[in-house]
Amino acid sequence: MQYIHSLILFTVLFAFQQNALAQKQESNPEPEERTVEMPKAFIHKGMWLVGGNFSYRTNTKEDFDVLGGILGDTNSDKYRFKVSPFFAYFLKDDFAIGGRFAYQRDKLLGSSDLLSDTPYEYDELSQEVSAKLFIRNYLRLGKSNRFALFNETRLGYTYGEGKSITTVDGETNGIFSRTHKLSIGVTPGLVAFINDVVALEVSLDVLGFSTEWENRVENRVEESKRTVSNADFKLDLLSLNLGIAFYF
Repeated sequence: MQYIHSLILFTVLFAFQQNALAQKQESNPEPEERTVEMPKAFIHKGMWLVGGNFSYRTNTKEDFDVLGGILGDTNSDKYRFKVSPFFAYFLKDDFAIGGRFAYQRDKLLGSSDLLSDTPYEYDELSQEVSAKLFIRNYLRLGKSNRFALFNETRLGYTYGEGKSITTVDGETNGIFSRTHKLSIGVTPGLVAFINDVVALEVSLDVLGFSTEWENRVENRVEESKRTVSNADFKLDLLSLNLGIAFYF
């Protein structure tokens, strides 16, 4: 009889223990496993990229008053033209390495009487050619097969020539210059595919470091040299680079 009582007591205690354990598990469930799903590649390894960027900017001033005309007026026409073909090869998914060539031409023509009783005229022209190596990374926008962000890091060399002619009261002063520049820059952008091969690109130069060496000759007699180092961070939406690219 005592044995039966002990067995009943053990059974009741075991039932209470199992019930308490079940309630504890319900109140403190085990954390769910969370996995990060990697996005699918936007551009696959082994593909080629060929394209080009183009930009054009103008600035015209007619009888432009500085401080209400206190410092004088100015008239000028200025433009900047730039074309840049490029190519790249995708060493990995969404990662490419390539080269870029560029030609840029700036022209400024005008007259002014700022801070002077005698108006003066000026004519400035400069041209640059450059070669750059770059790496480019892509990031798909959501699950889209058409749109992606990219970031391009560039390392390049630029050679430039320029001339500046200023005429004051019939006297002309001319300066000719040659420049050599090393630069590194970061250019983010957006790519939008029209079809499986052709895409439109929009990019903006936002960050750059450069060192420039310039040799100047004034009136074919006086020579001078200067070295300039710059670190730039800018968001100029009027200087967007528009381009077209082919992926194959």
